[in-house]
Amino acid sequence: MDSDLLQVWGFVLTALFPFVRISSFFLIAPFFGQGFLPPRYLLALAMILAGLLTPNLGIRLSFEPFSGMGLWALGWEVAIGITLGLCMRLVLEIFLAAAEVIGLQMGLGFAQLVDPVYGGQTPLLALLYQYFVILVLLSMGGHLALIDLLAESLRGLPPGVLPAWNGLGRIVSLAGLLFKTALHVALPMVAGLVLANLAFAVMSRAAPQLNLFSIGFPMVMTLGFLLIWLLFPLLAGQVRQIYADHLRVAVIFWER
Repeated sequence: MDSDLLQVWGFVLTALFPFVRISSFFLIAPFFGQGFLPPRYLLALAMILAGLLTPNLGIRLSFEPFSGMGLWALGWEVAIGITLGLCMRLVLEIFLAAAEVIGLQMGLGFAQLVDPVYGGQTPLLALLYQYFVILVLLSMGGHLALIDLLAESLRGLPPGVLPAWNGLGRIVSLAGLLFKTALHVALPMVAGLVLANLAFAVMSRAAPQLNLFSIGFPMVMTLGFLLIWLLFPLLAGQVRQIYADHLRVAVIFWER
């Protein structure tokens, strides 16, 4: 009986390290870290995944869990989970930044709603893009790809092993390219709205008696929503491509 308890205790200590990485990942990653699920459900899911992945991946510790090496490894598990979660969270932030640029061009920059995810005021158009991106990723199995990413990270980067620094540099470069990629996503919308504003500028010169403040604002907003409706099918393809690119960069994080 004592030997069985020791085996169970050893398994719990071994599963502690994957649990810390998975729970840290869930804090930031899309779907899981956006407030849609209560924290106790996320903790339960992290415990289940840690319990399933630890024996299936053959995770073994080469150090004592409560030694100095064990505490150092726990700190690295937190850092690895947060870094991987941030890498995938940038996919969502790209489209939120693009939505803010488009909202300013449409005149919706002042339209704010209380966002339960971020706990503050968020532009209305950003919420529309956020839910659209989440639905696209869920439809393509993006949440399952995140779980598979966690399993691959535990296989390629077991507890106590340092990550590859070249992969870390790639993840940092993704954060630097966030606004550049967001502008590329928003470029068709912005170009169409700029052309509309130029047309109203020509009209104001040709017919100064027209009140363009009462005519132009609703027309630009209507044109903006029409362009959103036309470009959303193309936006779904961009979501898939950017998500796949970020998954490949996250894998480089532990490749040697």
